[in-house]
Amino acid sequence: MADIDYFELSKSTLEELAEKGDTQAMLALGINLYYGIYDRIDVDNAWDWLSKAYTKGEAKASAFLGEMIYFRQVEIKGFDSDDQYVNKAYEFYKEAAELDMIAGYKGLCKMIMRNDYPGRDGDEILDKLEEMKDEDEESQYLYDLIQGGDYSPEDINPSNEFGLDDEEDEDDEADEDDEDEDDEDESEDGMIRRWLSRDVPEEAETELSLSLDDILATLDEPIADDLDDSEFEFYERFYGETIRDLLLDVIKSDDEAVEMLVALSKYYRFQPGEDIRYAAYWAHKAVILVEKGLESGKIDDSNFKPMAYGELGNVYYSYSYDPDLDFPNVEKAAKYYEIAAKTDYSYSYDYNTNGAIALASMAELYKAMDIADLGWSNGINRAWCGQVQYFRGYAQTAAKYWNDALGKSKGWGEYFMGRYCYMRGETSKAYQLWREGASEGSKECELELANRILSDPSTCWAEIQKQWEIMDRMYRNDETPAVYKYIYKFYMDKSFKIDMTEDERRLVAYGALDKGIRRFCPYCAKINYDELDDRHIKPAIEAWGYDGYEF
Repeated sequence: MADIDYFELSKSTLEELAEKGDTQAMLALGINLYYGIYDRIDVDNAWDWLSKAYTKGEAKASAFLGEMIYFRQVEIKGFDSDDQYVNKAYEFYKEAAELDMIAGYKGLCKMIMRNDYPGRDGDEILDKLEEMKDEDEESQYLYDLIQGGDYSPEDINPSNEFGLDDEEDEDDEADEDDEDEDDEDESEDGMIRRWLSRDVPEEAETELSLSLDDILATLDEPIADDLDDSEFEFYERFYGETIRDLLLDVIKSDDEAVEMLVALSKYYRFQPGEDIRYAAYWAHKAVILVEKGLESGKIDDSNFKPMAYGELGNVYYSYSYDPDLDFPNVEKAAKYYEIAAKTDYSYSYDYNTNGAIALASMAELYKAMDIADLGWSNGINRAWCGQVQYFRGYAQTAAKYWNDALGKSKGWGEYFMGRYCYMRGETSKAYQLWREGASEGSKECELELANRILSDPSTCWAEIQKQWEIMDRMYRNDETPAVYKYIYKFYMDKSFKIDMTEDERRLVAYGALDKGIRRFCPYCAKINYDELDDRHIKPAIEAWGYDGYEF
């Protein structure tokens, strides 16, 4: 059958011949599957047949294997870095070019244009492209891009996707519009798929058990309202409604993409009932993007590193209702918080605080003190160092730190010292400290006062209304995680007058607990532990430093 044109044979005939070991049939079948000759592109089966053909000596399969590898259309077992994919693709492309295959030369040109070419003969390869431009439409396209000089990596796609946007149905104008829209969607999906398949978080030492299909299935989830309501810094530059829109913005952007991915992670982390693994996925992607951007020079703002690593720490410090998932993971949280705190050179964040509590929960007290002492002004350092000491059981030492922080810690010293005094029965002193802290702008102190005033049976109705408005504002605006336990307390208190049915009150109360657990409130975790007897909440309580004081 040597004189037969294999590409003229039917799919079933090629399959029959390929099954019998005919390498040319394997090659033709793989190429046809790759380019969608049988109505749809089937990369996975194309890879299988082309790999078999290559293994049996059909060297012409190399160009197509290289293309699939370079554009990450397939995943190679054991490959855990971009360099491995790039180098393997280069080997295949180079072998195809030595066979004088246009596909091999085009692949090498694409690597050059995307700044991935590891060889030193780039000028010769580009000269070859000029020779090929009249023989091949895609070669002409690549040549024109080089001549124009204004192109991005997203303009250079796998050869089996070339021309998808130009397909039209000339018989029916309405169908033509629909087909254009479908082609655009397919092109967008291809772009997103390729971007997602690079630097997958599973390669960043995490066990997320999420597949690419899992992530793709969430693309059309509406998120705009949730993001806008959350005061994420980036949202003014986000013009879409769904995760798909956000990812397209991310793919087309540079440094601000980190901020977008962090925001997407926060979206999943803050929503009770959302799968926390997705938050971890996007936080890991942000970390990977930061490291690559800093290395390449595309990202020159060091604030992005603590932002990304800090969010990753937040994710691993979050509670999941699935006992089979690895959240909270205090060791990982402490690891990422420490990186964030030590790279926060401008002191824009406070990841040192959660990092200190996480380290303290693992009995690494001295290391926790070192982390607590980073970033914040001296008074705030002292206040949080006191909290770390208290968490480890050194109450007298903690009180000394808090006393040193009074009047110079934006209310944190007053907040912690007030709680300590209240537990010791020194109520008047606690009130005084909280009033002083509230005057310094401490939401926590303001909240403690509101709680005590609302809890006092002698409080007049006008004052109750005033304090309830304060607490309700804090809850609606997410001003402090401490508010959630008090929302639960008052909605569950039947003697506290709220115009709701008992079922409605319970719904709000448990909704507040869900939010509080996701936002590091150990008291919400403790309440849920008591009410629901959920043994899996215990790690969260310990990690967040529950000190025994509930209300």
